[in-house]
Amino acid sequence: AYQRQFTGAALVSVLHDRHIPILDQGAVGSCTGNGEVGCLGCDPLFGTMPAAVTLDEAEALSIYSAAETIDGDGPYPPNDNGSSGLSAALAARNARLISGFTHCLSLNDVLDAIQTGPVSIGINWYDSFDTPGSTGELIISPNASVRGGHEPMLRGVDITKQQVFGDNSWGTSWGPLAGSFVIGFGTMTRLL
Repeated sequence: AYQRQFTGAALVSVLHDRHIPILDQGAVGSCTGNGEVGCLGCDPLFGTMPAAVTLDEAEALSIYSAAETIDGDGPYPPNDNGSSGLSAALAARNARLISGFTHCLSLNDVLDAIQTGPVSIGINWYDSFDTPGSTGELIISPNASVRGGHEPMLRGVDITKQQVFGDNSWGTSWGPLAGSFVIGFGTMTRLL
């Protein structure tokens, strides 16, 4: 019901500026709220935020709590069962932080969407992603196993290198890119 309509526009390399720090969800399962706030803290969405909204960990937890309630598991606290990107987007829309949202169902949809703004992605999180190599690239190693779901966000694409650029929500001490990462198109296709 919320599928993104592919525009077919020519793809170019783009990196949307982030105006808020990398968030750190700590031991809370709030990645969906963190991914949503990460997107809101980037151009072009950042410029549309009401002055009264502070895009920080508290706002991420507020969106996460509302998403948990939408799921029927909330609020947080005390419940901390994780949520979905759909519920986090609904919570952000209900809070009038966004006017709507769409789902990307393929790599082409994601690349097309990044042309105009950031994208929050719900993916399987492989244990090999926990410690990205020196380039910050998330790679599914041959013996990797899924250790759960996660919702980081993407805010850029490099067409030449065939990579997307994103931010995690585990603080700046995670990974060699101070909380950010890259994913090759092949890995992104597998994750989608």
